[in-house]
Amino acid sequence: MRFLSRTVTLAHINRRELLRLGAAASVAWVFAERGARAQDGNGAPAFDYDWLVRRAQDLAAQPYNAPDVALPDWIAELDDDSYRKIAFNPDQSLLRGTRFSLQFFHPGYYFDQPVAVSLVEDGRAHPVDFDMAMFNYDGVEAAGPMPEGSSFSGFRLHYPLNLKGLQDEFLVFQGASYFRFLGSGQQYGLSARGLAVDTATTVGEEFPQFLAFWIEKPAPDAETIRFYALLDSPSVAGAYRFEVAPGDASVMHVDATLFVRADIEKLGIAPLTSMFLHGEENLRRFDDYRPEVHDSDGLLMLNGAGEWLWRALSNPAELAVSSFVDNGPKGFGLFQRDSRFTSYQDLEMNYHLRPSYWFEPDGNWGEGHVELVEIPSEAETNDNVVAFWVPKEPVNAGHRLDYAYRITALDAGRTPHGLARVVETFIAPPEPADTAEASPPRGRRVILDFAGERMAFDSAFIDRIEHHVNGRPGEVSSIALAPNPEIGGVRLTFVAVPEADKPMDLRASLSMDGQPLSESWFFVLRPSG
Repeated sequence: MRFLSRTVTLAHINRRELLRLGAAASVAWVFAERGARAQDGNGAPAFDYDWLVRRAQDLAAQPYNAPDVALPDWIAELDDDSYRKIAFNPDQSLLRGTRFSLQFFHPGYYFDQPVAVSLVEDGRAHPVDFDMAMFNYDGVEAAGPMPEGSSFSGFRLHYPLNLKGLQDEFLVFQGASYFRFLGSGQQYGLSARGLAVDTATTVGEEFPQFLAFWIEKPAPDAETIRFYALLDSPSVAGAYRFEVAPGDASVMHVDATLFVRADIEKLGIAPLTSMFLHGEENLRRFDDYRPEVHDSDGLLMLNGAGEWLWRALSNPAELAVSSFVDNGPKGFGLFQRDSRFTSYQDLEMNYHLRPSYWFEPDGNWGEGHVELVEIPSEAETNDNVVAFWVPKEPVNAGHRLDYAYRITALDAGRTPHGLARVVETFIAPPEPADTAEASPPRGRRVILDFAGERMAFDSAFIDRIEHHVNGRPGEVSSIALAPNPEIGGVRLTFVAVPEADKPMDLRASLSMDGQPLSESWFFVLRPSG
């Protein structure tokens, strides 16, 4: 796998501003959809995924239409606190008689674009009409009527995820094509998206939006739920099928069929968005009592050659884009590897309970690269990390693309391989002994802690370990391996000296008897340290 990094210019974007940017969509379609389809004798139109694929294809053949949507003044003027006071009434939940319950989000604040929702029973779609009686407006001043034809801004699903008989929210779709879901014991952190278009490019990012959802009513004892979505943007329209199995590690299967309306410079498949403010390697930048603040601390990849790669995240001084070239990727995801409360010391945000999302392609995705975008940020309210798959082949108008993949929501600290993993990454100034003329002041000391079931920290075991460390452009020296009984593993240290003021790509791994003992660690050491 080739690893490339480059720097471009882009300001950091607030989490809610991302959703606002993604709000421009083919809204007229949502309102027209209620009467657009032929109905059977029962008054309910037939529905299946093939129909949705044809609808997406028809939509892509038409010019993109993004009319303005005027909300009532009392809605348009809501701030964040006021909007949060509008709560769905649980008594109005749908999917009764099943293990799931369905609730909706009110339009307002940044979520001003309508989303049509239908229930599917016995292959027939039944639109769910917006009704103010579904919501409680307690504490919202000057609440007035909603215009005829209003729609929801998203939905959420509940399931007895943690305790039998107690419904827990485990999935949310709201804003552009963003969604989040949980396994038991987890708390919301990073987000997934349906699609990313032209992220970190000079042409400006485009935010596709899910215009409508069709949710199948599950059988009374079903432990999975299936739903569908129609996506649209100036460059692409698409049909999506989701099937979710909530559990200790909830699993979501996704099928996507995309129809390209206009040439796309960079198409991001299976995108993830997360937040990394600081960790041990750059704590000195922040006046913060918390040792670490992040929803994810690394990008994990399993490439087509079967090599496990770990790229520790950073909060750079300027936006950076890293590309991991591959052929037939087997998996990638953003991970919250550190699961100890003491690493965060935050009783409110509970960063140690944030899930990791692991993507596994279904089939061979061919040539392309996993792209990691890291945006400079000074606040934990900013989602400043994005990762996705970019196909090598050009994506031009008229193309049809089909992708299928599985997403697993893993507990923080869980890793889907049995190799030794990097549990800590520390970047520090060289030790006094390393500050001689042979080690210029710009050099940095790198400390990596490896742990895992196959690791030991006795001298006989360590003597058999081979370490592999390299960096370019620049030099690596003072490589040493020592036992770390505190983690039941080993500590690898070395000094990295970048060339002049250039970013330095670092790589390190461990092997034994000619076989990989650990995943391969990657990092970009930038001139700022």
